[in-house]
Amino acid sequence: MHGPLGAPERRDFIRQYLEDPKINWGTLALAQLIEKKFVGRVLTVNFDLVLENACGLLGLQPAVYDFGVAPAASTDMIVSPAIIHLHGQSYGLVLLNTEEETEKHRIMLEPTLTATLRMAPLIVAGYSGSADGIFHTLLKEFKGDYPLYWLGYEEEMPAHIQPFKGRSRFQFMGGADFDRFMIELAQKLECWPPHLFADPSGHLLNGLKQVVDYPVKNSDGSIDVLVALRRKLESWQTQSEGEQKTTTLRELYMKGDYAGATALFASLSDKASIAEEDRTMAYWSFVEWGNQLFDQARSARGDEAGRLFEEAAVKYERATEIRDKHHEALNNWGNVLFEQARRGRGDEARLLDQAGEKYAAALAISSDFHEALNGEGNVLFEQAKLVSGELASGLLGKAAKKYAAALAIKSDFSNALNGEGNVLFEQAKRTSGEEASRLFALAADKYKTAWETKPDSHDALSNWGNVLTEQGLLASGEEAARLFATANEKFAAALAIKPDSDDALNTWGSLLFEQAKRAGDDKAAPLFAAASDKYRAALAIRPEKYEALNNLGNLYFEQGKRASATDGPGLFALAAGQYAAAQAARPAKYEAYYNWGSLLAEQARRADGAARFALFGQAAAKLEEAAKIDPSKTYNLACLAALSSDEERCRMHLENAEKHKSLPSLAHLMTDKDLDSVRDKPWFKQFLARQQGS
Repeated sequence: MHGPLGAPERRDFIRQYLEDPKINWGTLALAQLIEKKFVGRVLTVNFDLVLENACGLLGLQPAVYDFGVAPAASTDMIVSPAIIHLHGQSYGLVLLNTEEETEKHRIMLEPTLTATLRMAPLIVAGYSGSADGIFHTLLKEFKGDYPLYWLGYEEEMPAHIQPFKGRSRFQFMGGADFDRFMIELAQKLECWPPHLFADPSGHLLNGLKQVVDYPVKNSDGSIDVLVALRRKLESWQTQSEGEQKTTTLRELYMKGDYAGATALFASLSDKASIAEEDRTMAYWSFVEWGNQLFDQARSARGDEAGRLFEEAAVKYERATEIRDKHHEALNNWGNVLFEQARRGRGDEARLLDQAGEKYAAALAISSDFHEALNGEGNVLFEQAKLVSGELASGLLGKAAKKYAAALAIKSDFSNALNGEGNVLFEQAKRTSGEEASRLFALAADKYKTAWETKPDSHDALSNWGNVLTEQGLLASGEEAARLFATANEKFAAALAIKPDSDDALNTWGSLLFEQAKRAGDDKAAPLFAAASDKYRAALAIRPEKYEALNNLGNLYFEQGKRASATDGPGLFALAAGQYAAAQAARPAKYEAYYNWGSLLAEQARRADGAARFALFGQAAAKLEEAAKIDPSKTYNLACLAALSSDEERCRMHLENAEKHKSLPSLAHLMTDKDLDSVRDKPWFKQFLARQQGS
């Protein structure tokens, strides 16, 4: 665009956009880092003087070099701290619009860039790296002498930066907002906020100390004309107790000391008279403290996690009391309740209902808040897993609509794409045949898109691996092997992003377990061992993880069925222990009861006399508990009834499973020896005929 223009015209064209620049908070934080000697040199391609203005506001005067006018021939003479304008300043800017201009300027800048890479860590922020020759010099001269941190606004590393990937001491940090990053860095280094904002009067008084008395005309004398100003500033420093506390509140908030800020706010006796901006800071202090506690809770275990979740919820509740028309605290409160529900011990339904109420309240304030819509989708999805039949189908459909609504607002929202994949995956597991295959394929596409949208989404990769596993179970031969191999790759990629992902470890264990069940005896043992290692690794991270406890029980159960008469009982006992632990962790889930009942039934088949009778009774009790939670799970109860020659109960349980579409495959029904006592009955033949017809 600028190519046909001469140099003066180019400067005049761009200079109009550089007038009256505003100082952003990230630049103020950078100036503070310079003042505290954490940053020695700033190289900028910006033409404006925003950083200089920020430094001046803080009383700092770093050296300023204009390489647009005169690049330094030697870097030895550059002092510290320094601001170096690589393309000049607003009054001496250099606009490079031809390859010849760009290359000439790059060569002049190369010594400074090279020396900077060799002297200290370098943070690259707000620079795309695609518009000039500076990037090529960085790529050429970066040898890893010191770390290079590249901050990108987008989550994914741009293609042209990929050549840095893998180099020693290079790190790309995606999704980085400049202002927030610099403020958080200054907070971590305990040099935020600047003295100007913590004590404005004191800051100005310190600056005035450098001003000498005003000279008197035709005399050697002078007058302190600033004495009145100094007194005024000193009087401002003498605040009332309430004013001192609100000033301290602002300082604590800016420091990121949210616990201190909230405690101070709670100590104020007359909260009604507090200024609106101070109430807003108190609101956000409670929200941010809640966020910190929530993050800690998700990494904690057992009672400690429960305590932290409760504390986070209290902080969000306090925030809503300060600002009842703000949606953020309500949404985050919903997140706490949802996470508690996922870890619940019998109170999942209540917690999910409460989480849904918080998301709904957030949406009543801000109807286009995509995160709350996604939260509602998550609640509906988890509620669907607690029920069966048409009720579950209806909830899954509603969840899908919530995720779609979130994506209509933010089309690249990875969490909602992942949620859509979860719905399709769950729907696929509740059907069979071609419809199941179709839904699994759609789910895989959603997870793929979620990962492409956010390449560091370990959840999307883990879920993608999970659906590939299910697709592999429906396939055979080379196709099954290919799907299983691809699933392994997805789980490995997920754990490369988040090595402590208990979900990825658990689902990877399930893949290995399924592969072991398909393998011959010589190949099964190492696969069983590998699966066990994954489950145990998941439980090392989260000992109460229901899915891993249940899956490890299934593994021992399967090994017990394959073992000798000597080793089998010990493995069955280990399986029972895992099912008991899973049931204790999540009493409202049916799977552990169901699998435990199946285990007891298997033990009964291998027993004789009174022991056989007692084990069948125990198996029935566990299976009935499972059926109370999920009424569709009655097939194994039908098998037990057949083994006990209770034809009527066998028929009742089979027809119930048929009604809920929870029967095993037709091939299984036709060969299951547990049903031999009813196989010749007319009603059973009609039952099989219905399955063949469907």
